Amino acid sequence: LVFTKIKGVQKENMTVDVASFIALKGFKALGNQLTTDKLKQVNLLDPLPYEIPAEIIPEELEVKGETDLDDANIQLDDDGQITMSLE
Repeated sequence: LVFTKIKGVQKENMTVDVASFIALKGFKALGNQLTTDKLKQVNLLDPLPYEIPAEIIPEELEVKGETDLDDANIQLDDDGQITMSLE
């Protein structure tokens, strides 16, 4: 990003990795906003090479305090909501 010269002061150019942004939002956005300053020019650079993330193998989970719930404890209210009685 090349900024415009404001009152004789030139702001330093900025390089942004667009892939790190979730989404670009509107002008008055609070998050993921590139800049609020006026831009003179936007230079597109060659993309960085894509690196495939290493596959994470989940470890076996240990179950503690297993509780069986009977279908008899589940009730349907008049408005269609499910209520559960945990006794």
